[in-house]
Amino acid sequence: MDIDPVTVAAVSGVTVEDTLTELDEAVAIAAVLPGFRFAHDLVRDSLMLDLAPTDRARIHLRAAEHFEARDGHPAQIAHHRLAALPLGDPLAASRAAAAAAEESLRQFAYEDAARLFDQALSALGRPDGELLIGKAVAQYLANDIPLAQRTSEQAAELARRTSDPVTLARAALVMPEQADPIWLRTIKPWCEQALAELPAEDSVLRSRLLAMRAVIEVTDYAADEAMRTSSAALAMAERLDDPTTLIEALRAHKHAHSGPAGAEVRLELGRRAVALTVRAGDAAACWGHLWRYDAFMQLGRVHEAEGELDLCERVATRLNWQLVRWHLCLGRAAIAQGQGRFADADAQLDRASRLADRGDNPHAHAGTEITRAYYTAASSNQVGDAVAAIVRGFGSSLMTRFTLAGLYSLIGDLDRARAQFDTWPPIAEAQVQEWYRLSVYGGYAQVGAALGDTVACAGAYERLLPYAALHMTTGSNAVITGGSVHFYLGLAAACCGRTSVAADHFRAANTSNAAAGLVPHIAQGHFQLALVLPRAEALAHAREAHAIAVRLGMSRLSARTQELLTSYV
Repeated sequence: MDIDPVTVAAVSGVTVEDTLTELDEAVAIAAVLPGFRFAHDLVRDSLMLDLAPTDRARIHLRAAEHFEARDGHPAQIAHHRLAALPLGDPLAASRAAAAAAEESLRQFAYEDAARLFDQALSALGRPDGELLIGKAVAQYLANDIPLAQRTSEQAAELARRTSDPVTLARAALVMPEQADPIWLRTIKPWCEQALAELPAEDSVLRSRLLAMRAVIEVTDYAADEAMRTSSAALAMAERLDDPTTLIEALRAHKHAHSGPAGAEVRLELGRRAVALTVRAGDAAACWGHLWRYDAFMQLGRVHEAEGELDLCERVATRLNWQLVRWHLCLGRAAIAQGQGRFADADAQLDRASRLADRGDNPHAHAGTEITRAYYTAASSNQVGDAVAAIVRGFGSSLMTRFTLAGLYSLIGDLDRARAQFDTWPPIAEAQVQEWYRLSVYGGYAQVGAALGDTVACAGAYERLLPYAALHMTTGSNAVITGGSVHFYLGLAAACCGRTSVAADHFRAANTSNAAAGLVPHIAQGHFQLALVLPRAEALAHAREAHAIAVRLGMSRLSARTQELLTSYV
């Protein structure tokens, strides 16, 4: 550690010349190295411990005042102000710590920022909405989601107690990208109260709150309301021309268009977000590229989707943003799995799981384990340890029951699949969030076909047919690709006895999956063709499905195709 003679002189109350003389003597006895550096940190620490606590605090206070007079680094000032307490002004110490925290946020040192905001609160000795919001944002960016939620709740409680709609609004907006339904239910009343109490004219806070309300409405199955609310948020953001507010409004509009009819719209919204990078910062590029990845995956343009991940990763590495890294890992896993690179997919899921565990985020962990379970089920007769993680993350929700029935049907456990399927509502009565709509319709086709439920399959066919050109992914956070929607149309048609129509869909699925490089799904298409075509045509498809399954290590499909081939002998 370098020793600055000017600072030492100011703190000691002596001249610089006298300080230099003393330092020369310290060099002579090897306590200080030439160039005025401590020979070891222990020497410095020992000297500080030799001082009485009051003298030590006085030195820290003088050092803080010296650096403040010279516009020193915020971290230096905060360190000395905090170390001086109880000497000095607690308010000045709190402000110094907050300034250092803000600087840490700008440097992407999120854990340091959270610690400094906490120290600022301790120095102040009372709750403060501004500091609590800053701490929650830092915790969120550090991927410590449960802590960020608790701190946001503290800020909201304080805001309600003090009738402060601004702080209440900011507490609701700490995590604009967090679409966890449980968290959205928590902040919903905060949003509504803040919107009711804030001035009615255009403002950044009002636009951001409307954007968050739209995301909540999507989660609450209120698709029409979400479209209206997100449009209002976007129009207001455009009038305000505030780049950060525009990003949140674009995100809300993306959620409102997260159904299968909105893929092309989401591509354009992602392009607009990326274009705002110069004004809104690198985070805009991250989210814009991720939105475009989701849209490209649903459009079956997998190679372009992978390009968006590459562009996002360059920015995410610079930002040190764990949440974006989690999305990137899941996206790369989805592509690797879809292309039959199962070991690569597992490696990416392991990285995603570590990121979710680091943040103690059950929602993210459940999402990761659902993905892993589908990958495992696609290549074996197991679902791994996913069931407990899914229930922990999503409870007994309809999404949980959809997921479990789909997994059990994939591995041929039809008794468990039926037990879950029997709890599903009729497809005409199913309340579906827009981003999940295509996957739910695909689930009715897949599970219904496995169980021989012609009613479910007929309903699924009707609802999937308008989206035959798409691929089976969610409209937001696409972590699995089920390949071409034509495949699921084929399953539903075959279950309903329309084998000729089913064969046409399976052929179309193979063409689309081949263009996207989704080899495992091509194998599944050949297998289904072998089941619905006359034996003379079926044999070649069975052989092709078996060859791919063996080459990729898809043990369940390999066993089924071998059984089919044996039956032809």
